[in-house]
Amino acid sequence: RACICACVVVCTPINLSALGVESKLLYGGILRFKEPDILANDSREAQTIINATLQLARDQGLAETVPADGKFEFVVSDLIKKKLPLTWNGRTQALYIHEGLGKDGRMHQFRRKVFLGILYSFTVTWTLDTPGDGEAGDLSSPVTFAHYFTVSRDLSKRLYIYEHRVTCSSDSPQVDGTCGADGICSEKAGSSLMAEAARSSSPPLEMSSFPSWRQCSDHGSLSSSFHSAKSVKVLSYNIWNFNSAEVYGDDYARRVRRIGKLCRQANAGIIAFQEVRFDFGRGGKLGPSQVDHLSRELKGYQFVFQAAMTYPEGTHGRVEEGPAIFSVFPIVSSDYILLPRDMGDEQDTHQRILLHAEITTPQLGQVHIFVTHLSLSEVARNRSVVTMWQYMKQFQGLLILAGDLNAEPQSPAMQYLAGLAAIDGSETENLRDAWTVFHKEPRPAAPDVYDDVEPHDHGLTFSTLEDDVVKRIDYLFYHNPSSVLHTSTSLVDDGGRWEDATSDHLGVSAVFEPVVN
Repeated sequence: RACICACVVVCTPINLSALGVESKLLYGGILRFKEPDILANDSREAQTIINATLQLARDQGLAETVPADGKFEFVVSDLIKKKLPLTWNGRTQALYIHEGLGKDGRMHQFRRKVFLGILYSFTVTWTLDTPGDGEAGDLSSPVTFAHYFTVSRDLSKRLYIYEHRVTCSSDSPQVDGTCGADGICSEKAGSSLMAEAARSSSPPLEMSSFPSWRQCSDHGSLSSSFHSAKSVKVLSYNIWNFNSAEVYGDDYARRVRRIGKLCRQANAGIIAFQEVRFDFGRGGKLGPSQVDHLSRELKGYQFVFQAAMTYPEGTHGRVEEGPAIFSVFPIVSSDYILLPRDMGDEQDTHQRILLHAEITTPQLGQVHIFVTHLSLSEVARNRSVVTMWQYMKQFQGLLILAGDLNAEPQSPAMQYLAGLAAIDGSETENLRDAWTVFHKEPRPAAPDVYDDVEPHDHGLTFSTLEDDVVKRIDYLFYHNPSSVLHTSTSLVDDGGRWEDATSDHLGVSAVFEPVVN
């Protein structure tokens, strides 16, 4: 017999924010755990994980710049190992109790701490000769590629890639980047601002110069079309996790293909996803990781996924859900903060986070994209939006907040983000609702608003599981410098409803381009 020790279950409502225990959490359900350093060159464990990750990346077509035969010299840096210890209350680790026979032939009770898996993060750099521009006899040019990976290992020792981003620098003396001619990527402080103790981050891979966007691309034809365009489109989309597998039987694989098709047709260079899951018991032949499913549909995109919440599933599994950011442009760095949570509020039991990525684009320079999926609790949303803005406003350049915010435009939280109301004396500055810049506010489907045959206003985003969408809860907010112009906002909708719905939400996209003097 086995059970998880009941003594660590939260029995009375507590306010985790008031207790200040967020700093003890890596994310919801997972305690921070200091793991001894492991060395890439001296650890068999590290070598096994690194080699297996590179092979997995090649198998999944993530990195065309990884030589296929694997016979190359590379340098590994920033190697981090994080165990995932289960917690029920955010303060102490859960225990696994097992009864079995001891050496004395009598039944004994054994206890051990519960770990749900391991995360490994590391940077791999190498130098390759790539085709030159063909001008002045320049037929090849050495380029140093830096690939950053975060991989998850489950209790069955299977690996899943949660984050993959790549940057590059020219092997030339005038380049002042972190990836030098020696093939080593070093971390530079200050590329992203350091946040409070609750924040976790991945080391920046800074690019100050490029031999060419074509040379730096893992998928040349796709990336070059985005890089040569005059504008950048950003898409926010809640993908409804694995729900179709529950509702419509063995239909999830078809829905994933529709998600990929919709995103490709939207032609968005940056995509902010919500409700992305790792679910041990789902996915069938596709596997349990929706990050894998999306990356296979969106070839050429770099990505970062961060779980906001996790819990055990069966003997060897776990379920995780959180936001993800996909980009055809280089993701320079990523980080996240935990949003306030009150476990005494039954609508606020799930941990929420704000995921941030710094992205370099040839059109707009540095873009900071933030994505979240807010609580069902209005009180929690009001706390969260203030926390989010306090974090966001530290950054310079184009700031974009994307997500399913679980609130309609008239709510206090959305009024706050739009700069129309204050919360506890806090106000946003020049943060704009991308939809209302170009469109009228749609009327929600309330009694006596629409007659029986009247179509609902354009701009509502939820839910496609009804005859018509009824409210707007999906948003793009932005804060733009004078050098960036917002040129359009639109819905992303393939027309699927009910059993043909690609998701229960519609997507929202916005286009930005540089101001031409």
